[in-house]
Amino acid sequence: MDDKQAHASKRTASPASQAVRGFAKAVLFRVATPGPGTLVCLLLVGLVMMLLLTLTPSEFQKTALKIASSWRCEDHGPMAKSRYASLDDNEARRERIRSFCEAHPWWQRLHRPNSGFGVNLPTLRQEKMQCHPLECPLFVDDSRSLAFCFIPKVASTSLKALFAPLLNVTIIGTRSDALHWSFHYQTLRYGPATLLQSSRSNYTKVLFVRHPFERLVSTYIDKALRGRSKMAWAYRNYWDKIPGVRAENRCPTFSEFIDFVLKMPVEHSDEHWAPYYYRCQPCLLDYDFVGKLETASRDFPRFFSLVDIKANETFLGNMSRKNTRDSVRDVRTTESKQYFAELSYDQVMGLYARYFYDFELFGYDFRDYLPSA
Repeated sequence: MDDKQAHASKRTASPASQAVRGFAKAVLFRVATPGPGTLVCLLLVGLVMMLLLTLTPSEFQKTALKIASSWRCEDHGPMAKSRYASLDDNEARRERIRSFCEAHPWWQRLHRPNSGFGVNLPTLRQEKMQCHPLECPLFVDDSRSLAFCFIPKVASTSLKALFAPLLNVTIIGTRSDALHWSFHYQTLRYGPATLLQSSRSNYTKVLFVRHPFERLVSTYIDKALRGRSKMAWAYRNYWDKIPGVRAENRCPTFSEFIDFVLKMPVEHSDEHWAPYYYRCQPCLLDYDFVGKLETASRDFPRFFSLVDIKANETFLGNMSRKNTRDSVRDVRTTESKQYFAELSYDQVMGLYARYFYDFELFGYDFRDYLPSA
């Protein structure tokens, strides 16, 4: 199947088929390169798959999803060392990314999800943007030789507020999103491929991420639950397309929001839920620092020290209180538990299939978010 056929198939995939795709990835693609133990594991997987084929479609989905939620195959490839290394260690994170990218060189979707070309030159005139942030997500600070791939719902507002005065950004307007639009227009931004081929390719490249499912919950609360009066553009472009939302003048449910995200091809995703691998292309750019919101109290001071930024204690304190968790495996907040309890196994596994590369590249686990039996 060529790329066009694959994309066409993905567009028409049902939530159930996406769930089965998530099962296959959860069980089969956890392994980078086969070793003796891995081959035994894969043989067992093959036998299980043969047994599953004797079931009805509904029985297959139910059984497969339960297996996927608990199956573990031992790693024997280059991922083995980095998978179990400390997730608080920047070098371990970078090694994990490199290992995963090198172990799967044939996955075009992983290595070159989009062209990555484009540049946005700073301007005060907020007319037609030269390059949208989804295509040009790396803002550049020449004074610090820094290229930062900012991701919406990953402390992006706090970071823009911090960098705006450092980059001489003038906030134009009084709307709640004035900071974002002023920052987008008035900063020098690159697409990943363009940066790689530019004279700034040797700049310190930085990326911050968070658990993909936590980001989805944050997006839903901010962009859907705030209502039509505050999020008119989101309702006009997205939520009013969900049956019943406009007619009943209501907010979409979390389940409806997730179905909307799953039905949308990745290349048409809004930047608030576009996958990290698609936006920042970590298999193309070798990021020097990979931070996580789960360890914000440690990672932000390290990042600021790396690029010689004097951040005030208020900023660091807020980031620590908002985002720090005791461990990556226990990042679910009470709020997230409540929202994910509304989802079916099919939906959660469909999300895992959608964000599979992000989970593997950055060492997150999806199983804590599966609904209880």
